[in-house]
Amino acid sequence: MKRGEVGRDFAWGVAGAALVWLVLQAAGGIWAHVGGRDLHGFFLPRFEEAARRLILESQLPLWGPHEFTGSPRFAALQGQVLYLPTPLLFATLPRFVALQALYAVNLFILAWGTVVYLGRHRVAPPFALLAVLVAAFGCFSGWSRAGMDHPNFLASIAWVPWIAFAWENAVERGTSPWLGWMALAVLAQWLAGYPEFPMATAVLLGAMGLASGPGRLIHRLTVLGSGFMLGTLLAAVQLLPLAEAVRESHRVTMGAGYASLRELYGLVSAGLLGPLFYERFSPAILLLGAAAFLVRERIYFVWLAALIWSVFAMDPPFSWIYWMPPFSGLRYATGWVHLTGVFLGWLAAAGIGALTSFRGMRPVVGRVVAYGLALAAAISCLAGIFEAPRDMPNRLPDYPLLEERAGRLASEMARIDPMARLASRREIDSGSTVRFGLDTPEGYDPTMPPRRIRRLLDQIASQDGGAGGRILEFESDPRLSELLGVGFVAVYKDRAARVQGMGFERVAELPGDDVLLYRPPVPRARLVHQLVVAKDEDDAFERTVDPGRDLRQTAVVEVAGIPVEQIPSGAKENVSIASERPEEVRLEVEAAAPGVVVLADTWFPGWEATLDGEPTEILRADHAFRAVAVSAGRHQIVFRYRPLSLRVGFLVSALALLATLLLILVPALSRLRRKTVCDAGAIA
Repeated sequence: MKRGEVGRDFAWGVAGAALVWLVLQAAGGIWAHVGGRDLHGFFLPRFEEAARRLILESQLPLWGPHEFTGSPRFAALQGQVLYLPTPLLFATLPRFVALQALYAVNLFILAWGTVVYLGRHRVAPPFALLAVLVAAFGCFSGWSRAGMDHPNFLASIAWVPWIAFAWENAVERGTSPWLGWMALAVLAQWLAGYPEFPMATAVLLGAMGLASGPGRLIHRLTVLGSGFMLGTLLAAVQLLPLAEAVRESHRVTMGAGYASLRELYGLVSAGLLGPLFYERFSPAILLLGAAAFLVRERIYFVWLAALIWSVFAMDPPFSWIYWMPPFSGLRYATGWVHLTGVFLGWLAAAGIGALTSFRGMRPVVGRVVAYGLALAAAISCLAGIFEAPRDMPNRLPDYPLLEERAGRLASEMARIDPMARLASRREIDSGSTVRFGLDTPEGYDPTMPPRRIRRLLDQIASQDGGAGGRILEFESDPRLSELLGVGFVAVYKDRAARVQGMGFERVAELPGDDVLLYRPPVPRARLVHQLVVAKDEDDAFERTVDPGRDLRQTAVVEVAGIPVEQIPSGAKENVSIASERPEEVRLEVEAAAPGVVVLADTWFPGWEATLDGEPTEILRADHAFRAVAVSAGRHQIVFRYRPLSLRVGFLVSALALLATLLLILVPALSRLRRKTVCDAGAIA
């Protein structure tokens, strides 16, 4: 690509992104009109946390101590910790401005990549802008409308044109440097936060490779697989912790229910293609897409192959891919429907040129028809983008109220019992637990809580479900809520009397007509001298929730032979939390006899412990928590979160980065060396 073409395509990319972004801003921006609680309750608090810890504090946010009695934060992926536009923007701008800027950045990546890729296939930049509009509209107008208020969706589709561009160049012009550039684009798509998208993109580009014809088929697919493999290895620092978090989450017990979830969020079946495809995109877009085939260009059939797969992804034989890993482990099928607009947009843009050059009609007529359809298609996309957020219910949280509540909650909790946890539907649903550091055994995310904590929460709930705040139904087992550390409950005034009947006392009035109540829970850190030994995970659960067990004096463990003794009469003991950070907790212990110190924080792979400076084993206590055996005397216990998955992932990513840089830099260094030799020869 010539330097002038780079500048031209860049300018057209800016124009396309600006057009879509301005329409979004005219509709109020991505803020007040949303489809649910996800944007404000889940994504934004995690974006802000990633920005604060990564950029402002120069720390990798590995662990989140405030939800699910502690859970892996970095491994959850959707916080976009390593997708650098997100933490950079949220570290430097107010949250509303940062969110609009994030959409602008992703729109620019999409628009510039679309112009560059289609330019490779002789589609003029003005025509390519229609493809940008169709892709953006397709992302924002999916059946679930999740693409509008899930920033990760737009970030994921934005890299598809760049992946396709680098892949085709690697096939035709050599793997160095193009395979390296492809791997970096794949890396960016992984880091955008939804694994379904890079996996679906690999399949759809594979369909393009198959449709390209038998010539060099093996080479095309080999390059495609190599690029995605290298990009995946680059993302190992993120993906290996993710795999570990999935393995320890309740997702491993939900596989049987995934089929219905995929049908709900995918295209479901050909019977719904009317409302989901033909009625979703205007006739002008579909006519332009069909017009591309007025000229005999194989690449258009290649794009059609990817489009057909994305449309029929949940119908046999395409849906059979979900019988095999890694697709069998996916909870939703969100990628296909949001990627449909990308390939349809490519065809529609090509259709404009096909009509203007079609020999079957007079040139003037062809141009009138082409430009008329293009204008109608563009207007329909812009109108759809404008209406997409406005069609959603307004669920904007009352941020001033939440900040006022958080200040009051933090003050009362610090005054009465700093170690007790909070149960409050409003704080969970709005993301305040993460944003303001309010500890809770519950959490917003219904997809990735640690498996054992989720099982305890389901025991407390009056019914199983993923809704945030279900812990407010702990009437079914109030003792277990004590074990989980629930000391504070914020409820509407009309529910206060019922909760007070369970031993809570009213301690404060909260903004928003809520009441804060308190009851001393089981201490977060305690020393016990009576153990209940369980045979396995299921037995540990049953013994943990046993209504006859003394929660304060006993602990359920899954290892036999731990030495414990009853304390002498009149002896005093103490366990206190000396200091804590998200990835480190220090305990000071004074034991009168051998026992077990239980910390009611989530047991999870990667946590290590030292006892008086020496490594010691972390036991799993009360089904889900961490514990350490101690002898009589004074001790210091330090828990640190240092996941092996992160260290191995970092090593793999570093090696993959070295390989990628070699692919990219070797040609440039070779050209520089040849130029140096030629210059030296000329001088001689």
